[in-house]
Amino acid sequence: MSEALKLRVDIYPIVDGLSGEYKIADHINLSGKAPNLGFNPITDLYTAKHDAEAIIVACLKPGIRPNQEEIEVMKNNGVKAFCYNLLEPALYAAAQGKQIEAIGFVPQLPNGFKFYSATTGLKTDPKKLDIAIAVADVPCYFAASFTSNKVRAACVENNKTIYDRETKIRALICNSGNANACTGAQGDLYDNKLRQAIADKFSLDTEQILTASTGKIGVQLAIDTMTAAIQSAAPAEPLGFAEAILTTDLITKVHQNRHGLGICKGSGMIHPEMKQATMLGFIFSDVRIKGFDESQMQQEFRDVLQKAVNVSFNSISVDGDTSTNDMVLFMSSGKGALVDLDQFQDSMNELCQELAKKIVLDGEGATKIIQLNLQGLGNHEIARKLARQVLNSSLVKTAIFGRDPNWGRIIAALGQALAEHGLETDMDQVSLDIQGQRVYETAMPTEFDRAALIEKLQKNKEIVLDLKVAEGEGISVWSCDLSYDYIRINAEYFT
Repeated sequence: MSEALKLRVDIYPIVDGLSGEYKIADHINLSGKAPNLGFNPITDLYTAKHDAEAIIVACLKPGIRPNQEEIEVMKNNGVKAFCYNLLEPALYAAAQGKQIEAIGFVPQLPNGFKFYSATTGLKTDPKKLDIAIAVADVPCYFAASFTSNKVRAACVENNKTIYDRETKIRALICNSGNANACTGAQGDLYDNKLRQAIADKFSLDTEQILTASTGKIGVQLAIDTMTAAIQSAAPAEPLGFAEAILTTDLITKVHQNRHGLGICKGSGMIHPEMKQATMLGFIFSDVRIKGFDESQMQQEFRDVLQKAVNVSFNSISVDGDTSTNDMVLFMSSGKGALVDLDQFQDSMNELCQELAKKIVLDGEGATKIIQLNLQGLGNHEIARKLARQVLNSSLVKTAIFGRDPNWGRIIAALGQALAEHGLETDMDQVSLDIQGQRVYETAMPTEFDRAALIEKLQKNKEIVLDLKVAEGEGISVWSCDLSYDYIRINAEYFT
């Protein structure tokens, strides 16, 4: 066996007393329906297979919740939790002859927060959750990053107004299925009515409430139905919140480290702009930063978030289109530990990068995630723009989809991007590696084992391109391939 593939995935307990993190000993693929569920263990795939404290988890189809009968069957077979994001990487690991060193974490709400969810019928499937609410029991430090698209939804405009006042906040609400964008004065009125509905339910000031909407544009919210649903919203766990914000996403996107819980959505129309843009994401924390008084704390959180956004959400692209609703909202109750600024910055960078990569992995029709490491451009903002331009090339994307190590498309995309940004470089210094294999240097292709490289492209979900234009610092950006399904999904989508 080669070096083990390390994974960290969110899991959801079906037994009492499960919290925190656990090594995964094995996973079970479920087939059929209770009481005749099929169980298919993957023997010896996991490094913790014989660890007495490791657990067995069930891999379910995204969006499927096990019913009580199925839960009992799983319990009787030693399963303690279920998950959605383990099966595919496990299959890729098996194809490569790798074992998996997997950690499962049970998402936990930071101190001071409660979640709620509701169903109003906004989505194509009217039974799915479409409203997510987070409420804090104290005023929270608040940071945000917003889309740079000049056509902005009412929620973005109104949140920016609250942001500029530099007040603390108590709650946020996100609805999916309707973006409330391009809806004029009526859309602005309805956005404020959502705030008022949250204020009424939880006895809050409307100036302490943020909103987020995602879905079809140009359609007015079913405001009466939504405000009624808010009043009857039920307590929810992180999974319920994560499900409620999805639109065309195939999977929920949750990541947690010791300083925060992050939940985001995004699948298409993904190309955040550089200074104020992200996907729709929510980060909850309870920390305070050492060395800053109350008057400084909120600004420090804002600085940390923007730096984290630049190396994560602002470094991804699925299709080159920037949404009217992109934003990330951060809340900290301040009821937890004091942490060092540098430590917290590293933690937020990691949290946001993991969420950003989950978005790329769930890109509409995507079969591969592409990481481009670009070395030699000292200006990080220019480097990031240029690198994303290379990955946005339809020819590069389709080559990766076709498992074609087509160095020519990548080098040509680089040349075009350099020209458009007015940058000069010595092409004799440019080199390109695909999956660690040098394919181009000194202005010409190298000799490489094409068949072996094609096999690597077939057996790996994550494709790494190392592109060096000169000596110096480097940055990383992420995108996905372009498949037949991307065309189908977006051709069938309508406003």
